Amino acid sequence: MIIIKPLFHREKKWIGLFFDYDIDIINQLLNVPYRKFSKTHRCWYIPYTKEAFHLFKKSGLAFKIESPLNKENNILDNAETKDVTHLKVKKASVEATETKKEDITKSKYPSIVWQGGHFFIKVKYEEKTINFLRSLYGSYYSSKYSNWVCKGNAINLKLLQSHFNYWTLEKYDVLQSICKKYHPKSKVVIKAIIQNYSQLEISIKHATKVIDFIKSMPEIKFDNVRKIWTIPRDQKIVESIKKTCDRYNYKYVENVTWKVKQPMFKSKNGKDKLKYVLKDVPSKNFNLIKKYAEVFVRENYSFNTMKLYVFAFRAYINWLPPHANASDCSFDLIQTYLNELSQSKCSVQEVNRRLSAIKFYYKKIEGWSEVRLTQIVRPRRGLRLPQILSMEEVKILFSSVVNDKHLCLLYMAYGCGLRSGEIIHLKVMDVNFDREQIFVRGGKGNKDRCVMMPKVLQTLLLTYMDNYRPDYWLFKGAKSGQPYSSSSLRAVFKRALKKGGLPLHHKLHNLRHSFATHLMESGTQQRLIQKLLGHNSSKTTEIYTHVSQENINKIKSPLDMLNLDKK
Repeated sequence: MIIIKPLFHREKKWIGLFFDYDIDIINQLLNVPYRKFSKTHRCWYIPYTKEAFHLFKKSGLAFKIESPLNKENNILDNAETKDVTHLKVKKASVEATETKKEDITKSKYPSIVWQGGHFFIKVKYEEKTINFLRSLYGSYYSSKYSNWVCKGNAINLKLLQSHFNYWTLEKYDVLQSICKKYHPKSKVVIKAIIQNYSQLEISIKHATKVIDFIKSMPEIKFDNVRKIWTIPRDQKIVESIKKTCDRYNYKYVENVTWKVKQPMFKSKNGKDKLKYVLKDVPSKNFNLIKKYAEVFVRENYSFNTMKLYVFAFRAYINWLPPHANASDCSFDLIQTYLNELSQSKCSVQEVNRRLSAIKFYYKKIEGWSEVRLTQIVRPRRGLRLPQILSMEEVKILFSSVVNDKHLCLLYMAYGCGLRSGEIIHLKVMDVNFDREQIFVRGGKGNKDRCVMMPKVLQTLLLTYMDNYRPDYWLFKGAKSGQPYSSSSLRAVFKRALKKGGLPLHHKLHNLRHSFATHLMESGTQQRLIQKLLGHNSSKTTEIYTHVSQENINKIKSPLDMLNLDKK
C-alpha cells in the first residue's frame, strides 16, 4: 500500500509516494511517467499536477491519500512551517508572532530563515563558509533563490548557531523546540552475514560521519537496493565506527560475536578440567583425587563422565572410616557402603553410578582384575519405559509457540531427535543446507554424528537466521559469546505445554523419545534409528519397541475373542 502525502522538495511542491521497501511496487513505479526518487526524503515522487496523478492511477497500484491533494494550501504557509526566526520575547513566555514572508533574496548577510522544515541561508561567498555549509546535513545550493538550503533539524541548528551566532538565546530556544520534530534518528546497526566469516553488514541512517569513515576504507561494497554497506570483519574497524557513533551521539547496535566462551565439556585444555573438578577438595585427599581425575584426562573421557565419577568417588572417600585406606579396602567395607546407599533415598541409578566410580578406581589405579571386580554385585535395575507424546500432542505443542527461535529449538528436539545439550551447542557451521544435514559435534560419549534436517525446519531456520544473524553459536544466549542455556530451553518447553493444555509431567527429553517411537511406528529400520540417536548399543534402542503402538496394537486381547455382548 502506497501512502500519498504532499512533499516540498527543491523549492517545489510534489506528490510524495511513501511505502515500505517492495521490489514489485518499485518495478511498477518504473513504468510511471515523470516519477523520481528523492535520496533526501527517501521516497518516490511525481509532479503536483492532475495529469501526473492521473498517469500514476493508471498503473493500478493500491494507494491511500493521507493528506488532501486538491487544496491549494502551500506547505510554506502552514502554521508549523512559518518563518519563526523573527520572534518577539515577552516577560513570561516566548511567543511566535505572525510575520509576512520575507523575500529571501533581499535579506542581509548572513540571512537564515527556517521554513517548511528547512533552513534557507544567504551568505557572502567565502571559501571557508561555503565548505561549512556543504558539511551540513541535506545541504544544497538553490539557483532559483541564490541561497543555500539544508534540513531544519536540531543538529544543523546547533552548527549554524555555533558558526554564525545568528539568534538570540530566546529565539534559539524556540527554534530548538520546533527543530526537534525534524531531527533525524541516527542509527548504525552492524550485523553478521549468514555463513560468511570474512565480512559484516552495516546499515546506516542519518550518520554521515560514519559513511565518510567507511568510504575511506578499502574492500567496501554498497547494495543500492537494500541500502546496506559491506565491510571487512575486523574488530579494529568496528571499534572505530563505535567511537565515531559515541562522539556524534548516533545510536549504535552491534550484533557480532568476537570472543566465544567455550563450555567446559567442549574444552580441550586438560588443566582447566582438572582445576574445575579439584576445587574445594580438602588437602587430606587432594593427591588421591587428583590422581583419580588425571586418568579421565589422559584417556580422553568426556568431561561430564569425569565430573560425575569424581563427585561419586569423593563421596566414597569421605565416607571411609578415619583408619581405613582406599587402596586397602575389603569387599565387606565396599559392600557396607553400598548397603547404606541402598537403604537411604538414593535411586538405583545413583547407586550404580557410585559403584561404577569405585570400580573405575580399583581397576585403573589399583589394578584389580575383572574377575575380582565382578564379585561386587550391582543392584538390579527395573525396566523403565520412556514417556512419549502422540503426534496430535506434538502438533498442539508446536502451535502454541509463536517465537521463531523457540520453535526452531523444539523442532530440533523432535524433528532431529537431539538432546538439549546438543541443540544449544550447535554452531552455525554445523548446519548444511545443501546436504540437508545437521552435524552434531561431541555428543554423549564424545561422539560425532549427522542427522537429517526436515524441510519444515529448513524454512524456519533460514527465517530465524536472517532475523537474528547468529555468527558462531546457532542459538545465542543472553550473555555475549555464550550459547543458549539449557534452563531457558526447558522453560520454553514447559511454557508451550502449559499454553497448549498438555500434561505438565512431560520433560523436554520426551520429544527425543517421541522422535524414535514415531519413526519406529512408521517402519524405519531399528539400525537407522540407533544411528540417528547416537546409541552405542542396539539394546538401548530396543526399548522403543516396548512403547511402539504398531507392535502393541497387532496383538488381540483374549477378552475380545470371547465375543461378550455389551450390557
